[in-house]
Amino acid sequence: MQERNTTSLLPSVPSDVHAMLNDMLAKATRNAEAQVERTRQFEIKREREMVMKAKRDAENKRRNILQGH
Repeated sequence: MQERNTTSLLPSVPSDVHAMLNDMLAKATRNAEAQVERTRQFEIKREREMVMKAKRDAENKRRNILQGH
């Protein structure tokens, strides 16, 4: 009968290392979520600025037409 190799192919990870890796993963996840939110807020701000610029441009064109330019 053939003997089985019962040793794991991967070494066991000490609990303190496991906890450290979990903390690193949690921090990386929080950072990624924060970056997504910053990007979302930036895009909202940029969109708002584009609308305001379009309104200013339209007002300037209206003013120029009324002044006969």
